[in-house]
Amino acid sequence: YSTSLEVPAGQDKIRIEAEDSCGNRVSDEVAVDRTPDTRAPELAAGVGAQDREVEAGVEMTLVAWTVSDDQEVESVVIAGMPVYGKNGLYATYVPLEKGANTIKIVAKDPSGNEASDEVVITRN
Repeated sequence: YSTSLEVPAGQDKIRIEAEDSCGNRVSDEVAVDRTPDTRAPELAAGVGAQDREVEAGVEMTLVAWTVSDDQEVESVVIAGMPVYGKNGLYATYVPLEKGANTIKIVAKDPSGNEASDEVVITRN
């Protein structure tokens, strides 16, 4: 038999009990010490993720960040859209309006820790 449990951060004990068809019982306890995840994902700017100016004819640009976490990356959103990465690299094309365009990335881990960064790309 198996089951999954949500175990809160900190120290806890889990009691396991079993009973057979004859009514024989056995039990055991397991001590669990779960350290909470308090570290946010780390972001490193990649291709196109620097403040810059582009020509008026550039209507779209590629931006990329490397995202890592000591546990796992749960979600990444760039310019309001979910982005799926490979080997820690998250990239997408973003349309540009004339003038300053602020492009934001938000990365979250399963514990709710969040990291963000932004870049301003100005289309002349």
